[in-house]
Amino acid sequence: MAALFLTRLRRKLWRERRRLAFVALCMGAAGYLGNMHFDMTVMGLDRALVMGLVYALVFTPPALLMALLIPGWRFSAEVVAAAFLIFGIAGAYDPAYNLSALAQGKTIWMVLLSFVAVSHLYTSTLLDGITIASPKTRRRGWSRLPAQVLWDGIVGTPPHKDRLANAENTVSLDYLEPGQPHRRWVERFDKITLLEEHQFVQEIDAPHGIRFQWQTVTAEAGVGFANGEKQVRITDKGRWRRIDMCCAPDRLPLRLWVQTWLDDGMGRMLDRDLNTLERRAAAPAQSGPQGAQPA
Repeated sequence: MAALFLTRLRRKLWRERRRLAFVALCMGAAGYLGNMHFDMTVMGLDRALVMGLVYALVFTPPALLMALLIPGWRFSAEVVAAAFLIFGIAGAYDPAYNLSALAQGKTIWMVLLSFVAVSHLYTSTLLDGITIASPKTRRRGWSRLPAQVLWDGIVGTPPHKDRLANAENTVSLDYLEPGQPHRRWVERFDKITLLEEHQFVQEIDAPHGIRFQWQTVTAEAGVGFANGEKQVRITDKGRWRRIDMCCAPDRLPLRLWVQTWLDDGMGRMLDRDLNTLERRAAAPAQSGPQGAQPA
């Protein structure tokens, strides 16, 4: 169990790499820009440079801790960092906008307005009219599980839907047309809403690779990730198997693409499935379909 814990922790840390880099960059720039007007040195270094480093070093570790301990709040890290960057840009034009001047009313209002504005633009659909055509999202994962187990758990095989990593949420997995590689996948979302996805397989090399187009027929038109193309490749690397995925929605709002990229959201979904499969493999042998070995 200790090995599983360390593996999950390593995956979580890896998925935070982009967010932490973004936070460090924004906070460093905010500290530098907000102190450009001060002609001072600290230990022989320019104050603006020192404050930029202090901002980055002080605010980045809490972003990591929040992502690990309160994962539901992790998106607030980039919102705060972007808001501070706006505050820093304002400070580059007017030295009154500086953290050392928080007692001044206009400085407090600038901080609050920056945070509210960034938060609203980042979490609402206000700017979702700005979209990207076929943005590719790539992710990679590693596991020591056999390729067949990974195939059944991540890609899915219609006669064995109980072997899926998200089997408890899967209602059905079957073929749309007899004898044709057209599949229908119905699963529960939030344990209430049913999502029906149709997959039209273009290339398949089980249990190593698949490429298909998907269409979520229950999604509203224009919703991100409602349809597109996906590829999965499972490659043997000695004791390890490497899982490469490429997901290309037809169109995606720029805001949602930024969120997904910073959060490495698709990689998190892969990690969730790998964690489930590895926990299942490490559990004592069970009777019934969940404990069955792949054919």
